[in-house]
Amino acid sequence: MGPAVDIRELKVFEGISPEAIEALSQDVEQLAFATGEFILHQHDEAHAIFVLLSGSVEFLMTVEGVDDLFVGAASQPGALVGWSVVREPHRYTASVRCAEPCRVLRLPRRSLAHVLSAHPRDGCKILRAVADALVGRLEDARALLGPRPKTAPRA
Repeated sequence: MGPAVDIRELKVFEGISPEAIEALSQDVEQLAFATGEFILHQHDEAHAIFVLLSGSVEFLMTVEGVDDLFVGAASQPGALVGWSVVREPHRYTASVRCAEPCRVLRLPRRSLAHVLSAHPRDGCKILRAVADALVGRLEDARALLGPRPKTAPRA
């Protein structure tokens, strides 16, 4: 499976209080996936958030008339996968397939929800990290569409 991981070393948990780290550490689980295996599927209930430890993943969406449309990838250790745990209706918005063998940390939604409510300052830091991950994913998806059109400066 790989060496034990201290979640304090992961960017998403940077600056989190020892109490919140302890609460999160109770339910964290390290998992391994083979090339081609899915970590999660679009539209399934978002039961956990995952942190990529090693390997690379592809983000795929099923849209009308197209199966498994490639919408992005991640290979950076610490990349977040399954951010839908933090927003209703708690359904994954894309499928995530391993492009090579992967190791991830799995953090159940209930544990994250507990920390968000019991440790609001820490929850804010975690949500900020999730928002940063989303912005990065959106920028990556936008780049797949081609160069940005030039726009007039706003007044």
